[in-house]
Amino acid sequence: MDERLIKALDFSNFKLSLNNQKKLILNKLEDKLIIYENNGKFTANKETISYIACLVNNFTHKDQKTLIILDDLNKPIKILDINNFLEKLIDIHTIATNEYYIEYEKISRSRNIKKLLNLEENE
Repeated sequence: MDERLIKALDFSNFKLSLNNQKKLILNKLEDKLIIYENNGKFTANKETISYIACLVNNFTHKDQKTLIILDDLNKPIKILDINNFLEKLIDIHTIATNEYYIEYEKISRSRNIKKLLNLEENE
């Protein structure tokens, strides 16, 4: 086989593996962003955090702690301490995003399939 064709196939395989690894770590991130509160399932994403923060900031009664909100499955869930819930969302999002960043950087620095798949030490 022509050497150029071999290099093209190797590069194609590398790009495919790279994209698969990126999808894999993104799926891990999405799993880590799930939080369960009072039998409700919530995703600690930017939208949820912004929504809860907006509710906290716009309470007419600042001493009010409980709130009914819809979870990811559209079930009404009573949140007993909305400020604590917001802190949990932010903490989970921050930790998961930082872990994602570290993994993404490792993948981005990989220059061949062996390094990409951790068959060889990354430099």
